[in-house]
Amino acid sequence: GEDLAEVPTRKSSVGHSHVLPPQLRTDTDAWAVLQRMLYKAAMRLRSDHLRACSVTVHLNYLGRDSWGLRQRIDPSADTPTLLRVLHHLYWKKPKGERILKVGVVLGDVIDEREHANRLFEEDRNLLTLSQVMDQVNQRFGMRGAYFGGLHNVLQRAPMRIAFNRIPDLKTEGLSE
Repeated sequence: GEDLAEVPTRKSSVGHSHVLPPQLRTDTDAWAVLQRMLYKAAMRLRSDHLRACSVTVHLNYLGRDSWGLRQRIDPSADTPTLLRVLHHLYWKKPKGERILKVGVVLGDVIDEREHANRLFEEDRNLLTLSQVMDQVNQRFGMRGAYFGGLHNVLQRAPMRIAFNRIPDLKTEGLSE
């Protein structure tokens, strides 16, 4: 019958995964869905004032073992940098297999206050650009501002209610 104080929790990663419908189980479509999920995860990362120190891609195949690859990075939260790392990881995957599920994890997160600002102005500008795009998307929806390469993928990974969290409508672009 004792009332115990809540122990504060610390988020260690931000990620998304998605089971692909049969018509999207190609390399190109799986890549499109993965980009969209990274875009959403990066927005959540910035919303929580965090920086990722690793990026992991995970793929489940039909009738085959799963595959994954992780890369450590300098603490980052800007979408262009995270997309570049994701691209590098994804295209190292086994060729010719039908992908059932894709996932991305921005891991080993740290509070943004635990990390010094980037040395080069160009790197700082990428974060500022990502943050401004977040503000536009929170106000006008996920089609308000996005990188041109994401034009065909915006509807590829729709919002789902996860088992371990309730989606934040602001970072899902639905708070209109």
